[in-house]
Amino acid sequence: MKEELDAIGQHQAFEDFVELPEGRKALPSHWVYKIKHDGAGNVQRYKARLVCGGNHQIECIDYQATCALTAHLGHVRLALAIAAKYDLEIHQMDVCTAFLGVDLEEEIYMHPPQGYFRLLQTGSRYNDPRLKTSRKMVLCLRKSLYGLKQSSHVWYGTVKDFVISIGFVASRVDGGLFMLHDTDQDIVAAVVLYFDDLLIIANEDLIGQIRDQMKKTFRMHDLGSVSFYLGMNISAVGSITRSTSISTATFGRSCRSSEWTSPGQLPRQWQ
Repeated sequence: MKEELDAIGQHQAFEDFVELPEGRKALPSHWVYKIKHDGAGNVQRYKARLVCGGNHQIECIDYQATCALTAHLGHVRLALAIAAKYDLEIHQMDVCTAFLGVDLEEEIYMHPPQGYFRLLQTGSRYNDPRLKTSRKMVLCLRKSLYGLKQSSHVWYGTVKDFVISIGFVASRVDGGLFMLHDTDQDIVAAVVLYFDDLLIIANEDLIGQIRDQMKKTFRMHDLGSVSFYLGMNISAVGSITRSTSISTATFGRSCRSSEWTSPGQLPRQWQ
Protein backbone atom coordinates (compact mmCIF):
# COMPACT_ATOMS: atom_id res chain seq x y z
CA MET A 1 0.00 0.00 0.00
CA LYS A 2 2.86 2.35 0.80
CA GLU A 3 4.46 1.42 -2.55
CA GLU A 4 1.25 2.35 -4.35
CA LEU A 5 1.07 5.75 -2.61
CA ASP A 6 4.75 6.37 -3.44
CA ALA A 7 4.00 5.72 -7.12
CA ILE A 8 1.00 8.06 -6.94
CA GLY A 9 3.23 10.73 -5.40
CA GLN A 10 5.90 10.32 -8.09
CA HIS A 11 3.29 10.79 -10.81
CA GLN A 12 1.66 13.69 -8.93
CA ALA A 13 -1.68 12.00 -9.50
CA PHE A 14 -3.59 14.48 -7.36
CA GLU A 15 -3.14 17.88 -5.83
CA ASP A 16 -3.22 18.74 -2.15
CA PHE A 17 -6.59 19.05 -0.47
CA VAL A 18 -8.91 21.60 -2.02
CA GLU A 19 -12.38 22.79 -1.14
CA LEU A 20 -15.10 20.89 -2.98
CA PRO A 21 -16.84 23.31 -5.39
CA GLU A 22 -20.52 23.90 -4.84
CA GLY A 23 -22.71 21.56 -6.84
CA ARG A 24 -19.99 18.91 -7.28
CA LYS A 25 -19.69 15.52 -5.59
CA ALA A 26 -16.45 13.81 -4.58
CA LEU A 27 -15.99 10.17 -5.51
CA PRO A 28 -15.21 7.57 -2.83
CA SER A 29 -11.98 5.57 -2.88
CA HIS A 30 -10.83 2.30 -1.36
CA TRP A 31 -8.08 -0.31 -1.45
CA VAL A 32 -8.23 -3.55 -3.40
CA TYR A 33 -5.71 -6.38 -3.30
CA LYS A 34 -4.41 -8.99 -5.68
CA ILE A 35 -2.11 -12.00 -5.51
CA LYS A 36 -0.12 -12.34 -8.73
CA HIS A 37 0.95 -15.85 -9.80
CA ASP A 38 3.40 -17.17 -12.37
CA GLY A 39 2.71 -19.87 -14.95
CA ALA A 40 3.23 -22.65 -12.39
CA GLY A 41 0.77 -21.10 -9.97
CA ASN A 42 3.43 -19.86 -7.55
CA VAL A 43 2.94 -16.52 -5.84
CA GLN A 44 5.01 -13.80 -7.54
CA ARG A 45 3.96 -10.75 -5.57
CA TYR A 46 1.22 -9.17 -3.52
CA LYS A 47 -0.26 -6.01 -4.98
CA ALA A 48 -2.39 -3.25 -3.50
CA ARG A 49 -4.22 -0.77 -5.67
CA LEU A 50 -5.91 2.51 -4.78
CA VAL A 51 -9.19 2.49 -6.66
CA CYS A 52 -11.55 5.38 -7.24
CA GLY A 53 -15.30 4.72 -7.08
CA GLY A 54 -16.05 5.15 -10.77
CA ASN A 55 -19.54 3.70 -10.31
CA HIS A 56 -20.50 7.09 -8.82
CA GLN A 57 -19.35 9.06 -11.89
CA ILE A 58 -21.84 11.05 -13.93
CA GLU A 59 -21.60 10.87 -17.72
CA CYS A 60 -20.71 14.12 -19.53
CA ILE A 61 -19.57 15.63 -16.20
CA ASP A 62 -17.00 13.19 -14.82
CA TYR A 63 -16.22 11.36 -18.06
CA GLN A 64 -16.88 11.38 -21.81
CA ALA A 65 -15.52 8.26 -23.56
CA THR A 66 -14.76 4.84 -22.07
CA CYS A 67 -13.77 2.67 -25.05
CA ALA A 68 -10.29 1.08 -24.88
CA LEU A 69 -9.08 -1.48 -27.42
CA THR A 70 -6.98 -4.51 -26.51
CA ALA A 71 -5.48 -7.29 -28.58
CA HIS A 72 -7.77 -10.23 -29.35
CA LEU A 73 -6.48 -13.56 -28.10
CA GLY A 74 -6.62 -15.01 -31.60
CA HIS A 75 -4.38 -12.24 -32.91
CA VAL A 76 -1.96 -12.79 -30.02
CA ARG A 77 -1.66 -16.40 -31.13
CA LEU A 78 -1.18 -15.25 -34.73
CA ALA A 79 1.63 -12.89 -33.68
CA LEU A 80 3.32 -15.76 -31.82
CA ALA A 81 3.02 -17.95 -34.93
CA ILE A 82 4.60 -15.22 -37.10
CA ALA A 83 7.47 -14.93 -34.60
CA ALA A 84 8.06 -18.68 -34.84
CA LYS A 85 7.87 -18.71 -38.65
CA TYR A 86 10.36 -15.87 -39.14
CA ASP A 87 12.61 -16.74 -36.18
CA LEU A 88 11.90 -13.54 -34.24
CA GLU A 89 12.37 -12.91 -30.53
CA ILE A 90 9.36 -12.31 -28.26
CA HIS A 91 10.04 -9.87 -25.44
CA GLN A 92 7.59 -9.05 -22.64
CA MET A 93 7.19 -5.68 -20.90
CA ASP A 94 4.88 -4.64 -18.09
CA VAL A 95 4.00 -0.98 -17.52
CA CYS A 96 4.19 0.08 -13.87
CA THR A 97 1.01 1.78 -12.64
CA ALA A 98 -0.01 2.48 -16.24
CA PHE A 99 -3.05 4.61 -15.54
CA LEU A 100 -1.11 7.01 -13.32
CA GLY A 101 0.97 8.20 -16.26
CA VAL A 102 -1.84 9.84 -18.23
CA ASP A 103 -3.52 13.19 -17.71
CA LEU A 104 -7.21 13.68 -17.08
CA GLU A 105 -9.23 16.14 -19.12
CA GLU A 106 -12.12 16.24 -16.65
CA GLU A 107 -12.10 17.85 -13.22
CA ILE A 108 -12.63 15.03 -10.71
CA TYR A 109 -12.64 15.15 -6.91
CA MET A 110 -12.07 12.19 -4.58
CA HIS A 111 -12.22 11.42 -0.88
CA PRO A 112 -8.95 9.95 0.49
CA PRO A 113 -8.94 6.19 1.20
CA GLN A 114 -8.95 4.63 4.64
CA GLY A 115 -5.54 4.88 6.34
CA TYR A 116 -4.27 7.51 3.89
CA PHE A 117 -2.58 9.76 6.45
CA ARG A 118 -1.14 6.89 8.48
CA LEU A 119 0.42 5.37 5.35
CA LEU A 120 1.97 8.73 4.48
CA GLN A 121 3.64 8.64 7.89
CA THR A 122 2.42 12.12 8.70
CA GLY A 123 1.96 11.29 12.36
CA SER A 124 -1.41 11.17 14.04
CA ARG A 125 -4.82 11.42 12.48
CA TYR A 126 -4.97 15.06 13.54
CA ASN A 127 -2.80 15.93 10.54
CA ASP A 128 -5.94 15.40 8.50
CA PRO A 129 -6.72 18.93 7.16
CA ARG A 130 -10.42 18.09 7.11
CA LEU A 131 -10.43 18.22 10.91
CA LYS A 132 -9.33 21.85 10.96
CA THR A 133 -12.18 23.33 8.95
CA SER A 134 -15.90 22.92 8.42
CA ARG A 135 -15.44 23.11 4.66
CA LYS A 136 -15.51 19.96 2.52
CA MET A 137 -11.86 19.25 1.73
CA VAL A 138 -11.15 16.64 -0.97
CA LEU A 139 -8.41 15.54 -3.36
CA CYS A 140 -8.44 16.95 -6.89
CA LEU A 141 -7.22 14.38 -9.42
CA ARG A 142 -4.62 15.33 -12.02
CA LYS A 143 -3.94 11.87 -13.39
CA SER A 144 -6.11 8.89 -14.12
CA LEU A 145 -6.67 6.35 -11.35
CA TYR A 146 -7.81 2.75 -11.45
CA GLY A 147 -11.57 2.55 -11.15
CA LEU A 148 -12.40 5.65 -13.17
CA LYS A 149 -14.58 4.90 -16.18
CA GLN A 150 -12.27 6.75 -18.58
CA SER A 151 -8.97 5.34 -17.26
CA SER A 152 -8.59 2.59 -19.87
CA HIS A 153 -9.60 4.99 -22.65
CA VAL A 154 -7.04 7.69 -21.83
CA TRP A 155 -4.31 5.07 -21.24
CA TYR A 156 -4.95 3.41 -24.60
CA GLY A 157 -4.89 6.78 -26.36
CA THR A 158 -1.58 7.68 -24.71
CA VAL A 159 0.22 4.43 -25.50
CA LYS A 160 -1.23 4.30 -29.03
CA ASP A 161 0.04 7.81 -29.81
CA PHE A 162 3.48 6.87 -28.48
CA VAL A 163 3.79 3.60 -30.44
CA ILE A 164 2.72 5.36 -33.63
CA SER A 165 5.21 8.17 -32.96
CA ILE A 166 8.13 5.70 -33.10
CA GLY A 167 7.10 4.40 -36.53
CA PHE A 168 4.49 1.71 -35.90
CA VAL A 169 1.13 1.48 -37.66
CA ALA A 170 -2.03 0.33 -35.88
CA SER A 171 -3.70 -2.73 -37.34
CA ARG A 172 -6.98 -2.07 -39.13
CA VAL A 173 -8.58 -5.17 -37.59
CA ASP A 174 -7.15 -5.10 -34.06
CA GLY A 175 -6.53 -1.92 -32.09
CA GLY A 176 -4.12 -3.74 -29.75
CA LEU A 177 -1.77 -4.83 -32.55
CA PHE A 178 0.86 -2.47 -34.04
CA MET A 179 3.30 -3.23 -36.85
CA LEU A 180 6.55 -1.70 -38.04
CA HIS A 181 7.45 -1.90 -41.75
CA ASP A 182 10.77 -1.52 -43.53
CA THR A 183 11.32 0.41 -46.77
CA ASP A 184 9.98 -2.55 -48.76
CA GLN A 185 6.79 -2.53 -46.63
CA ASP A 186 7.69 -5.87 -45.07
CA ILE A 187 6.77 -6.29 -41.40
CA VAL A 188 9.94 -6.26 -39.27
CA ALA A 189 8.44 -5.80 -35.80
CA ALA A 190 5.13 -5.95 -33.95
CA VAL A 191 3.84 -4.74 -30.59
CA VAL A 192 0.94 -6.54 -28.92
CA LEU A 193 -0.90 -4.50 -26.29
CA TYR A 194 -3.23 -5.96 -23.69
CA PHE A 195 -3.97 -3.15 -21.21
CA ASP A 196 -0.55 -2.64 -19.55
CA ASP A 197 1.07 -5.90 -20.74
CA LEU A 198 3.08 -5.65 -23.95
CA LEU A 199 4.85 -8.06 -26.25
CA ILE A 200 7.59 -6.83 -28.58
CA ILE A 201 8.22 -9.15 -31.53
CA ALA A 202 11.34 -8.45 -33.60
CA ASN A 203 14.98 -9.40 -33.91
CA GLU A 204 17.17 -8.89 -30.85
CA ASP A 205 18.74 -5.58 -31.95
CA LEU A 206 15.42 -3.99 -32.88
CA ILE A 207 13.82 -5.17 -29.63
CA GLY A 208 16.56 -3.35 -27.72
CA GLN A 209 15.87 -0.10 -29.58
CA ILE A 210 12.10 -0.29 -29.08
CA ARG A 211 12.49 -1.24 -25.42
CA ASP A 212 14.82 1.70 -24.74
CA GLN A 213 12.43 4.15 -26.37
CA MET A 214 9.54 2.85 -24.28
CA LYS A 215 11.52 3.10 -21.06
CA LYS A 216 12.18 6.78 -21.73
CA THR A 217 8.45 7.47 -21.71
CA PHE A 218 6.93 4.89 -19.33
CA ARG A 219 8.04 3.24 -16.10
CA MET A 220 8.26 -0.42 -17.07
CA HIS A 221 9.25 -3.84 -15.78
CA ASP A 222 11.47 -5.64 -18.29
CA LEU A 223 10.33 -9.27 -18.06
CA GLY A 224 12.68 -10.59 -20.75
CA SER A 225 11.75 -13.39 -23.15
CA VAL A 226 8.10 -14.27 -22.78
CA SER A 227 7.23 -17.40 -20.84
CA PHE A 228 3.76 -16.64 -19.47
CA TYR A 229 1.24 -14.28 -21.06
CA LEU A 230 -2.53 -13.97 -20.64
CA GLY A 231 -2.77 -17.33 -18.91
CA MET A 232 -0.65 -19.11 -21.55
CA ASN A 233 2.66 -20.83 -20.93
CA ILE A 234 4.86 -20.04 -23.94
CA SER A 235 8.14 -21.74 -24.81
CA ALA A 236 10.32 -21.31 -27.92
CA VAL A 237 12.75 -23.97 -29.14
CA GLY A 238 15.39 -23.64 -31.83
CA SER A 239 17.39 -20.81 -33.36
CA ILE A 240 17.14 -21.35 -37.10
CA THR A 241 13.85 -23.21 -37.34
CA ARG A 242 11.99 -22.00 -34.29
CA SER A 243 8.95 -23.69 -32.84
CA THR A 244 6.70 -22.08 -30.26
CA SER A 245 4.46 -24.11 -28.00
CA ILE A 246 1.51 -22.72 -26.06
CA SER A 247 -0.06 -24.38 -23.06
CA THR A 248 -3.36 -23.10 -21.65
CA ALA A 249 -3.49 -25.56 -18.76
CA THR A 250 -3.04 -22.69 -16.31
CA PHE A 251 -5.48 -20.34 -18.05
CA GLY A 252 -8.42 -21.13 -15.77
CA ARG A 253 -6.28 -20.86 -12.65
CA SER A 254 -4.82 -17.59 -13.90
CA CYS A 255 -8.29 -16.14 -14.44
CA ARG A 256 -9.43 -17.18 -10.99
CA SER A 257 -6.30 -15.85 -9.30
CA SER A 258 -6.53 -12.49 -11.07
CA GLU A 259 -9.54 -11.46 -9.06
CA TRP A 260 -9.06 -8.52 -6.73
CA THR A 261 -10.04 -9.10 -3.12
CA SER A 262 -11.62 -6.89 -0.52
CA PRO A 263 -9.80 -5.94 2.71
CA GLY A 264 -11.78 -8.59 4.60
CA GLN A 265 -10.26 -11.32 2.39
CA LEU A 266 -6.63 -10.33 2.87
CA PRO A 267 -3.99 -13.08 2.92
CA ARG A 268 -1.93 -13.33 6.09
CA GLN A 269 1.04 -11.51 4.50
CA TRP A 270 -1.07 -8.34 4.20
CA GLN A 271 -2.27 -8.33 7.79
